[in-house]
Amino acid sequence: MNDPDSGAENGMDEHEQTISKYYGSDVLVMMSLKIDTSKTEEIASKLAEIGSIEEIYLVTGDIDILAKARFRDYSEMRDLIINKIGPISGVKETKTMVVVTAFKE
Repeated sequence: MNDPDSGAENGMDEHEQTISKYYGSDVLVMMSLKIDTSKTEEIASKLAEIGSIEEIYLVTGDIDILAKARFRDYSEMRDLIINKIGPISGVKETKTMVVVTAFKE
């Protein structure tokens, strides 16, 4: 039985459980990254090593990199942002947009 004070179930706290129920499984996101462009190749290479990231693009405009990623649940998405992308040297900012409906893939 879970400790009622911890809110943990399957390694997730109560907030993560609620968000995961809302988004369900197979969470698809688009991530925009602002980076130090002198490290573009290094950053893109590190992103490409992450299995949940399906596509990576260098783009023009207000952002530098656009990435498409797919996760089993919110917790997996959170882990990627905090523990895998956050520490990459040269990543200045990330924005993650959860896809509500994919009309064509």
